[in-house]
Amino acid sequence: MKEKNSKFYNRVFKDPENGHIAGVCQGIANHFSFSPKGVRVIWCICLVFFFPLALLSYFVLAICLENKRNDENDHSKNGCTANHETSQTDMSVTGLKNTIQKLERKIQRLEDEVMKRELEKDRVYKGQ
Repeated sequence: MKEKNSKFYNRVFKDPENGHIAGVCQGIANHFSFSPKGVRVIWCICLVFFFPLALLSYFVLAICLENKRNDENDHSKNGCTANHETSQTDMSVTGLKNTIQKLERKIQRLEDEVMKRELEKDRVYKGQ
């Protein structure tokens, strides 16, 4: 179940609750741990120099990005000092541990099957 939730840590969400227009700049700022004001300033600069492209990209992102889910851990609101990267690493380590355990079980079953077949061959060989 943790593996299913870990895919949300790598995605960018828009945050309309804390954003000014559609929450795109706020969502990008949250994802990359930047200041929302800085992202907005950069977007305004792009808007001045690349008006059609900047405006189009903002509206495409506003339409395509999902809203931030309420059940996601927002460390700044919870007062938690844990870093976003730390929780992502913890989840990936847990996923790796689960995968390794599954592989070990499969290897054990294969070893048991090989040993069973070798014992059967030994019995047949000794019986002749």
